[in-house]
Amino acid sequence: MRVIAWAAALASLVGCAADTEPRPLNSERIRARYGDYAVDVRYQSESLRISELYSRATGERHTRTIAIVEFAAVPVPELAAVDATIRAGASLGATLRNAGWEIAKESLWIGTVDPAQTAHRRLRTAMCSSENLPIAAYRYRLRITKSGDQAYTYATVTEFYDPDYLDEQAVRRTSTAPTEPENRSVVTTPLNLLANVTLHRDSVATPCD
Repeated sequence: MRVIAWAAALASLVGCAADTEPRPLNSERIRARYGDYAVDVRYQSESLRISELYSRATGERHTRTIAIVEFAAVPVPELAAVDATIRAGASLGATLRNAGWEIAKESLWIGTVDPAQTAHRRLRTAMCSSENLPIAAYRYRLRITKSGDQAYTYATVTEFYDPDYLDEQAVRRTSTAPTEPENRSVVTTPLNLLANVTLHRDSVATPCD
C-alpha cells in the first residue's frame, strides 16, 4: 500500500539520523508528502485547542490530521511570548522549534478508531476518506527543553490521521513505545470533544472527491 511504503521510507530516514537531530514535525511530513501544509484552528480556549492540519496542493482541501491539544500551564516566563503566538493560531511544533525549543514526544497510546465506532463516521467525513478504513490515533505528551536545561510538558496532544496519510503501523514505526498501550479510554474524551466542534466539512457544501 502506498502509505505503508512511504512511511517505511520515512522511518528509515529517521532511524539513520543522529540522536541529536530532531524528528520531522507532523506539519513537515504533510508538506513533504502532499506538497503543502496549513493549519485551521476550529476551537481555542485557555486550556484547549482543536485544529485541522490540511493540504490543498491538488486544489481540493484535504484534512490530514485532526489534533486536540490540552495545554499545560506555561512553565517558565520565557515561553510566554511563544505560547501567545501559538494560542493565536500558529502551528504548535514549528513555532516552538523556530523559537529555539527542542521538542520530544512522550508516547502514551497508539491505536485506531475502528469503522464500527460512532466517532469513525465523523472523522472519515472530516478527512474526506473514500475508504472505510480504521483511523490511526496517537496520544502523547509534548515535552520541550532549551539548551539541555530542564524539560517541561507543554501540552498533551491527541491526533487522528487520514488513512491515506498514516495508518497505525506507520505511527508506531516513527514513534517511541507508548507508556499506556492498553488504556484505550484515553481517546474517549478527545473524541467526545469533537462532537461539539464545527469542523471544516461541517460548514461547507463542497463534496469530497
